[in-house]
Amino acid sequence: MSILSIDRIRQYYAWHKWTGLITGLFLLIINLSGAVAVFKDEIDRFLTPAKVVRPTGTKASIDQILDALRKQLPGSRPVRIALPERPDAAYVITMSNQKGEVTEGFGNPYTGEVTGTRQGETFANVLRQLHLRFYLFGFWGRVVVGIFGVVFLISTITGVLIYWRFMRGVFSRGMRFWQIRSGLQLSTSDLHKLVGVGALVFNLLIAFTGAFLGLENLTRYAPQAQDALQPKPQAIKKVAKVSADARAPRLSIDSNLLAAEAALPGFRPNTITFPGGGVSVIHGKLDGSFARDRASFVVVNAAGEAIETFNQTGGTGVSRFYNFIEPLHYGTFGGASTAGTIVQSIYLLLGLASAFLSITGFMLWWLKWRKRTRHSSVAAGRPSASVQPGVAVGSFDGGS
Repeated sequence: MSILSIDRIRQYYAWHKWTGLITGLFLLIINLSGAVAVFKDEIDRFLTPAKVVRPTGTKASIDQILDALRKQLPGSRPVRIALPERPDAAYVITMSNQKGEVTEGFGNPYTGEVTGTRQGETFANVLRQLHLRFYLFGFWGRVVVGIFGVVFLISTITGVLIYWRFMRGVFSRGMRFWQIRSGLQLSTSDLHKLVGVGALVFNLLIAFTGAFLGLENLTRYAPQAQDALQPKPQAIKKVAKVSADARAPRLSIDSNLLAAEAALPGFRPNTITFPGGGVSVIHGKLDGSFARDRASFVVVNAAGEAIETFNQTGGTGVSRFYNFIEPLHYGTFGGASTAGTIVQSIYLLLGLASAFLSITGFMLWWLKWRKRTRHSSVAAGRPSASVQPGVAVGSFDGGS
């Protein structure tokens, strides 16, 4: 039986319809939140003026900012420092007190001043977590999102198979939006197919990478697979557990950054974490590389010496693949530049197109269901009335 035979296409249509109906609402939430979350950093900057600074040239000491923040938050210790890529952004220093309460502090990289602090949830993170795991559902929420990624992939592929002839015509004549047919059902069908063709490559990319990143959470039950995907520092396992006060790094963070950059040529740090015993784990990536932000790392001990390095180019093929997948899914490979903004804008538009497909797909099902119901009612009340082939219940009308 041919892959594009009538019987096969009927089967593909059933898969396309039911995968869309069962998961349409969830895919709509995932696609909408993901589209907007592409600009989560820009949204957070807009809502948090303390994150925006004016570049003045010479950089201040991170230690100076951290000392000022310790005075504002006595008894708190740093757990993470985010080093922004863009020049007009503040350092984001996450502090935790003895009760486990977390406060974010913002430091001006040029003046050394603390520009503000905040606690609690942020709108930008709600968007991101809604996309990642439906916000409230933690580990399994992300796995479920991965499953929906598989469903989205099936829906996209079956859509290609159903509308192959239509797609061939579109590619040969161009996207003819001016030739949308009249009538609600016909116009919705034409728009659904045309937008689907326009966003086809993007949908395949997002569905595959989203499925991979969501189901990757299951590697929690396979530590070897998890380590292969995301190699972790081994040196920190040897760090003795000490008191919270002793865990706070007292050596120069600036010196630790210099040690990390010297230990791994081309290394561009973006986050620093403090697992204990005065040890700093500095994550980043190689300058100019296409990889996720935390692809490489350097571990610096309490004496300010680099005791472990991981170069992203030296990882396994699986880890290099993972480093490649993440920026493709989130559209972060353009960096903090005009090119990055263009990439993000394209991801936003195509993400909205994917959400549009969920809406129009449901509309098509509802319009066809209503039409078939009316015809069935007429046929039941007037036995002499004929139902046209291709419109009868159970017929395939995927091209309408």
